[in-house]
Amino acid sequence: LKWEKKINMVSTNMLISGDKIYVVGLVTMYCLNTDDGSEIWKYQMSNGPSDIATLTGNKLIVGTGQDLICLNASTGALIWSFESQGTSFGFSGATVVGDKVYASCSDGNVYCFNID
Repeated sequence: LKWEKKINMVSTNMLISGDKIYVVGLVTMYCLNTDDGSEIWKYQMSNGPSDIATLTGNKLIVGTGQDLICLNASTGALIWSFESQGTSFGFSGATVVGDKVYASCSDGNVYCFNID
C-alpha cells in the first residue's frame, strides 16, 4: 500500500487525468494527488452524483441530483450550474463534443449546453 485517503462512501467510479484523481464521496467532489493522495481541492455538492464525472480540458462536468455542474478542474471553483425541473435522480451520461455538453436527464429531456 502506497497511500490511502478516507473520503466516506465512494458513490461513482473515479476519473484520473495526469497527476489528479477526481472522486466523489457521498456529496463532496474531491481532487486528489495521484502520488500521495493529498487533497488538492474539494467541492461540496447539493446532492450526490448521478453519474461519473466528465473531464474536458480544464472543466469537470458532473450530474448531482437535479443539477448539472461545471467545475474548474484545477481549483474546484464552480463555473456554471443548471437545475432541472425533474426528479432527484437528475442528469447522467454527460458527453462533450467540441464546445457543447450533451446530457440526458430523468425529467425526460436531453439537454445541450455551451461548455463556457
